[in-house]
Amino acid sequence: MRIVSVILLLVSYSAKAGDWPSFGHDNRRSHVTDEKLIFPLKKTWTYESPVPPQTAWTGPARWDAFAKNEGLQSMRNFDPAFFVTSVGDSVFFGSSADHAVHCLSAETGDETWVSFADGAVRLPPTWAGGRLYFGADDGFARCLDAESGDEIWKFRPVEEAKLIPNDGKLMSPFPVRTGVLIDDGVAFFGASLFPWEKSYLCAIDAKTGGKHFVTEQTGVTLQGIFLASSDRLYAPQGRSVPLIFAKSSGSKLGDIPGTGGVYCILTEDAQFIAIPNNQKSGEDTVRIANPESRETILNVPGANRMIAAGRYLYFHQRQKLKAIDRALASAAQAKISAAQKKITELKKAKASAQEIKLIQNTESEAKLELSSAEFWSCNQPVPSALVLAGDHLILGGDGVVFAVLKNTGEEVWKADLPGRVYGLAVANGRLFASTDRGHIFCYSGVGGAVR
Repeated sequence: MRIVSVILLLVSYSAKAGDWPSFGHDNRRSHVTDEKLIFPLKKTWTYESPVPPQTAWTGPARWDAFAKNEGLQSMRNFDPAFFVTSVGDSVFFGSSADHAVHCLSAETGDETWVSFADGAVRLPPTWAGGRLYFGADDGFARCLDAESGDEIWKFRPVEEAKLIPNDGKLMSPFPVRTGVLIDDGVAFFGASLFPWEKSYLCAIDAKTGGKHFVTEQTGVTLQGIFLASSDRLYAPQGRSVPLIFAKSSGSKLGDIPGTGGVYCILTEDAQFIAIPNNQKSGEDTVRIANPESRETILNVPGANRMIAAGRYLYFHQRQKLKAIDRALASAAQAKISAAQKKITELKKAKASAQEIKLIQNTESEAKLELSSAEFWSCNQPVPSALVLAGDHLILGGDGVVFAVLKNTGEEVWKADLPGRVYGLAVANGRLFASTDRGHIFCYSGVGGAVR
């Protein structure tokens, strides 16, 4: 009987395929799940915070007359909404407004428990083994019991640190704004604020809170959700390039040049997607890079959201939602880059016009190949959130959330809502949409209580 009880306990504490246990669903931050939704969806409940999210940083400049750009997204906008994670019948989110982690009933939206920190909680907690892990602006990473909200352990890399003022509040000079990534029983996070101050990369035993390693970093700003491959950690820095660390030791392995922002994804074959690359160009650009060679695989100018799933890339570019064949597009981009490099070399060498024209023709042919890599496209408003759930792409934007078929782009469902949607999660037949007003909306294929 005891063995059976232990087995049942372990099963009850294992995340199911339909859960959304971490930001972006997984440690690659893929924003992709096999969970399917039954359409049409109906709003079953709404959670409304009395105070909207209090973001860590202001947005980008409204316009730049010299660079002739406007309407660009912020490169440090990692906390514009109360992003959620959801496992079983529970929904979890961290709040930068009341400095707490909240647990809601996934069925009704009623609050089950709340656990307070001493600083803003800017990213959602990670669920693993019946526990929740999160960081806060007070400089601590914490572990809670997911069922009760009781604190199990907390850890900060600096024992004594004077608090500093920030937007009328006090915070640690080493806030934890990377989320807490759980991998193979280890909790990874960063404690960092300014590049001219020390930063700390931490690896803590997820069960006990004991230290695996804490490495001191200089000249970096670890802010934005961590990502992980089998042996590496990827750390966004916002306005600076993402960094690569060894998971086993915390040693710095390099960076990914030409990229930036905090919207980052690691594909199944370990390609790195980052948005936006800078704020000096006239429009946002998505860049896909090879972290090993540090070379660009594909640049998509005018794009603001992208996800990769198997053969295809799904993204929004200049008023159109698109699906393209990733391999074909990457091969065409490689030909274009090689041709452009060769043209530059020929011009410097003062080659004949005929020689240059020959390579220009090669470049034109490659650009046609790039266009032919498109699977489908359709007109859609600019999204601020994008996920793939089963056979449907779900998009959130300004006052709207909608779904299209991933194979055709055909719209199958749409709902209006107040605020701009920055967070989407799909778990156990439900869609959760988080807005910049501090609202969380739950939609499902069946009706339910409306709060």
